[in-house]
Amino acid sequence: MSDHLDDVVKRTIAKHRGIDLKSIHPFHDLRRDLHLQPLDIVLIVLALEDAEQIELPIAHFDAILTVAGLTTLVRRVHASARHAYEPAFVPLYRRFRRARRLVRRPQEV
Repeated sequence: MSDHLDDVVKRTIAKHRGIDLKSIHPFHDLRRDLHLQPLDIVLIVLALEDAEQIELPIAHFDAILTVAGLTTLVRRVHASARHAYEPAFVPLYRRFRRARRLVRRPQEV
């Protein structure tokens, strides 16, 4: 199954290497199969950050070995960035309204 982030990662690698998009597979090793140096990986990550408006953690760059690994890292950061903008105050507001309704009920004698 291919999704948007898979296509973006493959397209970025293909553009950087100057190769055909269809020749890149998720199981390809970035250094051995695609002949990428560490600087190439950093440049690809910077291009991905610009394309997706996210910031990938530098500490995880050494752990990126395959195209699927890079896609997984982008997917995790993209998902965490998406959840960071969800309003956290909504459940608190609903709890406050429910508490006020309980207080306003007439007391039985």
